[in-house]
Amino acid sequence: RRKPMSRKELKILDSSFRRNYNNRLLKLAQNGNKILYTILVIDDEQSIRKSYSNFLEDYNYTTLEASNGHEGMMLLKEKNPDLVLVDLHMPDIDGLDILAWATEHAPNTPTIVCSGTGVIRDVIEALRLGAWDYILKPVQDFSVLLHAVNKAIERARLIRENKLYNLHLESEVEKRTQQVEQANINLLQLNNRLRQIVETTKTITSETHASRFGSLLLNEFGLHMSAKGGCLYFSEKNGLRLVHALDPGHAADYIPFPLPEKSILSNVYRSGKPLVLSDITQNTDYCKSGWNGYQNNSVLAFPLIDENSNVFGLLTLHSKEAPPFVDQDKEVGEILASFSCQALRASRATDELKKSEKKFRTYTESAPVAIIIYQDNRWIYANHAAEKLMAASLIELSFLEFSDIIHPDFKHIYQNNSITNLSDAFLKNSHELKIIARDGSEKWVNFRTEKIEFEGENAIMVSAMDIGDLKQAEIEKQRLEIQLRQAQKMESIGTLAGGIAHDFNNILSSVIGYAELTLADLSEGKPASKQNIQAILRAGERARDLVSQILTFSRQTEIVNIPIKMHMIANEVLKLLRSSIPTTIEIIHKIQKCKPILADPTQIHQVIMNLCTNAFHAMQRSGGVMTVNLSPIEIQAQDSGKIADLSPGSYAKLEVIDTGIGMSQSTIERIFDPYFTTKEKGKGTGLGLAVVHGIINNHNGAITVESMPGQGSTFSVFLPVVDDSETQITTQKKPLPRGTEHILLVDDEKEIVLIEQQMLERLGYKVTTRAGSLDALNVFQANPLKFDMIITDMTMPNMTGDQLAREIKKIRPEIPIILCTGFSEYMNDAKAKSMGIHKYVLKPVSMEEIATAIRDVLDGKRS
Repeated sequence: RRKPMSRKELKILDSSFRRNYNNRLLKLAQNGNKILYTILVIDDEQSIRKSYSNFLEDYNYTTLEASNGHEGMMLLKEKNPDLVLVDLHMPDIDGLDILAWATEHAPNTPTIVCSGTGVIRDVIEALRLGAWDYILKPVQDFSVLLHAVNKAIERARLIRENKLYNLHLESEVEKRTQQVEQANINLLQLNNRLRQIVETTKTITSETHASRFGSLLLNEFGLHMSAKGGCLYFSEKNGLRLVHALDPGHAADYIPFPLPEKSILSNVYRSGKPLVLSDITQNTDYCKSGWNGYQNNSVLAFPLIDENSNVFGLLTLHSKEAPPFVDQDKEVGEILASFSCQALRASRATDELKKSEKKFRTYTESAPVAIIIYQDNRWIYANHAAEKLMAASLIELSFLEFSDIIHPDFKHIYQNNSITNLSDAFLKNSHELKIIARDGSEKWVNFRTEKIEFEGENAIMVSAMDIGDLKQAEIEKQRLEIQLRQAQKMESIGTLAGGIAHDFNNILSSVIGYAELTLADLSEGKPASKQNIQAILRAGERARDLVSQILTFSRQTEIVNIPIKMHMIANEVLKLLRSSIPTTIEIIHKIQKCKPILADPTQIHQVIMNLCTNAFHAMQRSGGVMTVNLSPIEIQAQDSGKIADLSPGSYAKLEVIDTGIGMSQSTIERIFDPYFTTKEKGKGTGLGLAVVHGIINNHNGAITVESMPGQGSTFSVFLPVVDDSETQITTQKKPLPRGTEHILLVDDEKEIVLIEQQMLERLGYKVTTRAGSLDALNVFQANPLKFDMIITDMTMPNMTGDQLAREIKKIRPEIPIILCTGFSEYMNDAKAKSMGIHKYVLKPVSMEEIATAIRDVLDGKRS
C-alpha cells in the first residue's frame, strides 16, 4: 500500500493533471469532441498486441505497442500513457518486474495484467504490486477487456480529481484556521490591554492634582501604547499649554489659538475625536510639526473631554516601538482617556455618574474574563462571563457563600483567608483552583482577588479565567511522556531480544543440523532412536518458532500470512499453559477442528497466549476455572452486523472464559486502549490487549468482551476461514536436490561451519570452509575461478557478509552468492539485490532449505 501523497506531491500532480488536460482538449478539438486516451500494450506476441490495438482503436483509443519489457518501460517513461496492458510472462523482463517498476515510477497510471496461466499466486502477487485489474488470456470476449479498460481509466480520473479536491479543501481549512487563530490572538491582546487598563485606572483616579495627574496620565498612555514620545496639552483661554512630554526638548511650551491649519492638534481639538495615522507623510490632509527627530511617521492623538463635552486637553503619541499605531490602539487609548477624564470631574452630576457606570459595565460584560464583586457577605455583581463560568445567574449566586463554589480539595485555601479578610500576600498573587458550578460541573480556574471600593463601600472583586483546556493539555503532556518512556523501554527490550534471538539461532542451527544428519544415518531397524531424533527436530522447530516470536516482538522480522490450522496452535498453547499455571486454576477446553485461517502463526499463538494469561491473572488470587473453546461458526446474512459488525461468511470462533473478578462497563470501554491496565504497578504494560486487538483487526477479524464485576469475563475472537481446497499444500517429501559444484562456505561460528559442511558434502558438493571473512577473501582472491558459489554468514567480525559480497563481486561479478543471517532486520529482497546477492536464508537453516536455495541460484532461479 502506497503512503499518502504530501502537499508538494499533490501540487505537482495538479500541475501535471492540468498539463495533460490541456493536451486532451486539443485532442478533443481534433477528433470530433471525443477525448482520446493512449494505451500502452506490452506483450511479446505480435498477434496479441495487434488484436488488442485494433480492438481498442475501434473504440477511439490510441495505442502504443512494445514487444518486450525494456521497450515497454521506455515508452511508459517517455510517452506517459493513460493505461498499460502488460503480459505477465515474457522472456526478458517478467511482467511482475514491469508492474513493480510502473508502480514506483508511474503510480498514477493504471496497469492491467494479462496472463494465460490463471495461477492464484500470480493474481495475488500482481495485485500486491499495484495492478488495477487482472485478465485471463486468451481473451474470448473483448467486451471484458473494454470494460476493464474503461473502468480503470475512469477510476484513475476520479482519483486525480479527488486528490485535487482534497488539496483545495485542505487549503481552505488552513486559511480559515489561520483567520480564527489570528482573531483569537487579537482578542487575547485586547483582553490583556483591557486588564492593564483596569489596573491603570485605579492609579490615575487616585490622583487629583492637575500637574501630577498630567505626567501620570501621559506616562500611562505611553506605557500602554508602547510609545517613546508624546505630549500632553491643557487648554487655556488663548491657547494650549504644555503639561508634560515623554521626550522633552522639541515640543512648544505654548501654542496660541487659532491652531495651525492641517495640523493634527487642530483636527482633534475641533472634532473632539481621537485620530490615528499610520504614516502622516502619506496623508495630504495633515502636515508634520516640522521637527525631524521622530523615529517614524505614525501618530496617535486623543482629546480630553470634560463634563460638558468640551475639549479641555489634547494628548499625542509618536515614536512607537513597533510602528505603526493601529485602530486597536485608538480604541484602547480612547477607553483609557475616558477613565482618565473621569478622575478630574470632581463635581459631575448624578446622571453622568450612572452613564459612566453603564459604560464600565459594557466593557466588563464583553470581557472574556469572569468579573465578580462580593460585598456585605453576598454577590452583588457578576458579568456575563462569570454567569457562564458559574452556570448560574447573579440572583442564583446571591444565595451562595463564596466557599460554596470552591471544590472540597481546595477548601484549605480559605481557612486563613476568608473572602472578607484576605491577606495582602494572598491579594498580590493569582491562584489556580477547582470550582463547582451550579450545574455540578467541575472547572479549573485561574483567579485573582482585589480589595476595591464599590459605590462608596469596601468590596472584593474576583477576576477568574477558565483554564480547563490548559489543564487538559498538561494532563495530555504527562500521558504522552509516560507513553514515550514506556515506548523507549519496549524498544530497549526489543533490541535485547533481537540480539539474544540472533545468538540462539546459531545454537539451533547446530542442534537441527546434527539431528538431521543423525536421522539420515539411522537404519530402518532402529525406530525408537529415529523417533527420538524426530522429537529433537520437533523441539528445535518449536524453539525456532519461539525465536520467530521474539523477533516479531522486537520488530526485527517480517510478518507472513499463511494458511494455518488454528486448532493445532490452540492445543499447543494449552500444553504450555498447563505447566505454568497453578493447579488452583482448572483448565477446561473443547477444541474442534476448523477450516484453515490465513494468518501469521506466531501472531495467532500470541493472541491465544495473551488472552489465556489475562484470564489466569483475573483468577490468580482466588483460583477458578478457565474455559477455552474453539469451534467453526457461520454468520448468516440476517445476522450481518449483529456480531461485532462481521460480514456473512465462515469463521473460526475462539472463546476464553474465566470465573475471575470481572470488569465494570467503564473498564470494558477502555480495555483495548494502549497503555491502559488494571494490574498492579510493575505487573502489566497495558499493551497486551491493545496488541491482540490490532492483530485481530489486521486479520479482518473481530473481538468482543462480555463481563460484569464479580462474574468473570468472556473474550470471543472471530477469524475468517478459507476453503481447504485453496490452501492444500503438498506434504509428500521429494528427494533433496543435489549437485557437484565447488562451494566456498564462510561463517565465524566453527560449529556452524562444521555442520553446514557435512550437509553440503552429503548433497554431493565439494566444500572449502573458512571461519573468517578476511581469510575467505584471501582464498577467493588466490583463485577466483576455483569456486562455483559463495555461502556466507552476515554478522562476522572485521568484515560483515554484505561487505565480503561486495569485495568478491569486484573480483568476479557473476559469482552467485547466498547470504545466511540470524534475523532479517539487516536484509530484505531490495538490499540483497542491490548488493548482488542472489538469495538470502534465515538461520537456523535446514538441509532441505539450503539444498533448495543452492539449486535455485545455480539453476538460474533468482530469489
